[in-house]
Amino acid sequence: MIQIFLLSASALLALSYAAPSGSCTLNGLIVKDGDIFNLPGFSQCTKYKCLNGKPVVLQEGCEFEGKCIRVKGTLVKDCVTYSCSKSTESGINTFSTTITKIQCKDVNGICRRPGSTFKFTMNGRTYDKCTCAVIGNSSNYSCS
Repeated sequence: MIQIFLLSASALLALSYAAPSGSCTLNGLIVKDGDIFNLPGFSQCTKYKCLNGKPVVLQEGCEFEGKCIRVKGTLVKDCVTYSCSKSTESGINTFSTTITKIQCKDVNGICRRPGSTFKFTMNGRTYDKCTCAVIGNSSNYSCS
């Protein structure tokens, strides 16, 4: 599980100070009203918008291998489904990426249910009848 800790929007607002008219200041960053921005040094998956002089959270998510997964969203990579969740405790947001589904990849790169039969290439040889089982967070293939 990957976890990222961020201050909540209200806690971040407490760190801001008066900005020039028509702009927002957040952690020393000054942006024009209407601009969408990220905070340097924080997750690039959290996007803010400056509205009427106040920073508002537009989007939150989990960083995973250079991509953002929105909170309650999913990302599939190599037949593994990852999901993003958010929890808040004492004003601190925690974003967690967890594996929610594992499938098996056939010879054509199509995701298959564990236990189903499909073509698969192993050690340079393509087999017509292969199955896989998911054990923990990995897929184990067997072919005949």
